[in-house]
Amino acid sequence: MNAIYIDYNGRTACAEHGGAYLKAALQATPNARTIDTPLGDWVRLSAKEAASPGMDCETCDMHKSGHTDYVDPHADTHHDEMSFSMPVF
Repeated sequence: MNAIYIDYNGRTACAEHGGAYLKAALQATPNARTIDTPLGDWVRLSAKEAASPGMDCETCDMHKSGHTDYVDPHADTHHDEMSFSMPVF
């Protein structure tokens, strides 16, 4: 299982989607539990924490835990601005 990180604003991401600063910090210290970057601080979730519902990568949804209402923001569909809804986790 790939690691999941959470920032202090509650954003969850894998190393691939956490941004360039997170990637660079992980290359320098791959086993770090906490990662400080110029744009924010991250904490590596434990395997148990990462397995909890809603603790998947928000970008790739790599640890999908049964979210059938997930809306792919890159899907080739038209969304009316007034009717677009965010996925509920």
